[in-house]
Amino acid sequence: MYIYLCMQRVTLLLGFLALVIRANLSFSQTSSPSPTPEKAQPLYFVEILNTFRFGKGVMPTDAEISAKLIDEVKTRRIHFILTDSERRQLIGAGATEALVAAIENALTPTEKQKIVAEQKEIAEMNKLYQIISDNFRSNEFQKLSLAIKAGKEFIGRYGSDERAKEIVIWLKANLPKWEQQIMVD
Repeated sequence: MYIYLCMQRVTLLLGFLALVIRANLSFSQTSSPSPTPEKAQPLYFVEILNTFRFGKGVMPTDAEISAKLIDEVKTRRIHFILTDSERRQLIGAGATEALVAAIENALTPTEKQKIVAEQKEIAEMNKLYQIISDNFRSNEFQKLSLAIKAGKEFIGRYGSDERAKEIVIWLKANLPKWEQQIMVD
């Protein structure tokens, strides 16, 4: 749950950044040099989608936005695999087929495998966290034992993972209390 909330905050932040990017899109003949792919932050789906969604007024056309985003995909790279639902959202928002193709072809098979593995790991992390969250407040022996077991597994698997740092700190502080509570009961 905590990781999900953090991801929500990141999504909101990326939406805001997309607004800033859209407001600063320059379609003049001169352009500043693009950062190298190694130094640039990856381009995320929500950033691409929000570039189409916000500020339709006197802003560039969807085709111009798509062309600029194709360049961004090439220079900044991406860090997501486009789903069918996301593809429909982009097209509905005004993305061209060329932009969708650029996104779909931006990752190598190895990069796609890495992202799928990372998504799986985050899903497993969330599953363990959900077990802990659902059971740590319980006074029932079985539920509290389940929270303790999941907490220990979480620390064992993700104790050195920077993404889980705050949860690990919280677990290390609370697991002894929960174990004491079981001994008392």
